[in-house]
Amino acid sequence: MTTRPSLPVRGRLWVSHRAIAQNYQTLAAHCAPGQCAAVVKADGYGIGALPVATTLAGAGCQAFFVADAREGMALRQQLPNSQIFLFDGVTSDDLSEVMAANLVPVLSCEKQHHLWKNAGGSVIAWQVDSGMNRLGFSLQHAFDLAASDQPPDWVMSHFSSADTPDAPAHQRQLIELNRLRGVFPEAKLSLGNTAGVQLKTSGTSHMSRCGIGLYGGNPAPQQAIPLVNALRLEGRVMQCRQIPAQASVGYNATWTAKSDTILITLGLGYADGIPRSLSPLAKVWHKQHPLPIVGRVSMDYFVVDGTSLTERMSLTDIGDIQWLTVFDDTRNLDQLAADAGTISYELLTRLGPRVERVHEH
Repeated sequence: MTTRPSLPVRGRLWVSHRAIAQNYQTLAAHCAPGQCAAVVKADGYGIGALPVATTLAGAGCQAFFVADAREGMALRQQLPNSQIFLFDGVTSDDLSEVMAANLVPVLSCEKQHHLWKNAGGSVIAWQVDSGMNRLGFSLQHAFDLAASDQPPDWVMSHFSSADTPDAPAHQRQLIELNRLRGVFPEAKLSLGNTAGVQLKTSGTSHMSRCGIGLYGGNPAPQQAIPLVNALRLEGRVMQCRQIPAQASVGYNATWTAKSDTILITLGLGYADGIPRSLSPLAKVWHKQHPLPIVGRVSMDYFVVDGTSLTERMSLTDIGDIQWLTVFDDTRNLDQLAADAGTISYELLTRLGPRVERVHEH
């Protein structure tokens, strides 16, 4: 079943749920014998948390991670029987809602621990810092609290550099993670993200947490698991026209035509999540044919040079083109992000509401 927009849109992101389910099962096989959980925070990385989580549950996923109580409560309505963890932990402001929705906060400090324990939280999950220095107990603090109070059911940590496994920071963190296993021999461990799973650095983790890999993103290309792309972004063609030599394109006239040039304007811009930094580097595609971006990406539009299409199409046919592809299964999302000086995570989560999500089941 395919749901399609009923009104014209500027851009559309096609989401293959078959590919998402396939990627989950591939990642789960690499996590075995541990469990593979799905990270669907930030509205499923901008894809749509509820439809994606429903597909993942159907593929066998039993545990999900979101950022906060608001995301967790929305997901609970869709998945009444799944385990749902909150990376933000819990506060006195959302404690009653977290308890009522049977969510599991990942506790990162002693204050959160006592708040959750005193409220009768049935599962104690701790975030223990092993080198990220973002959230979590220090290893010594976690050890002291466990000895004096109550050891956790889950100990979780997060890789800072699994996408660059030879980096000194990653090697230091692996040493800390080995210490973590020794300090909490009875607790269940959750260590690996997608990159950690790909590099098999999760070790004896009882549960890995995969996010970008569900959509085919590849944060660790050195040793990639064979994932399939689940996404295709297209931009609507707003205008096709010809300009003469020496005419410039876009703000600040950063690009000038060397000869008569066919320009194709797409209805996507940085208000839709297309990075302004993409302008001088990237290409979009008509079928298998690359078309370079010219001029700067603006708020609502960007322009590509369609002149090379005249080698294979008439001017009339070029004028009839309705959509161009920004990325798909052959034009790599990770490479497009690299061209913009960012990562695939940011590219996806920045896609705005004017881009229609079209879910293919």
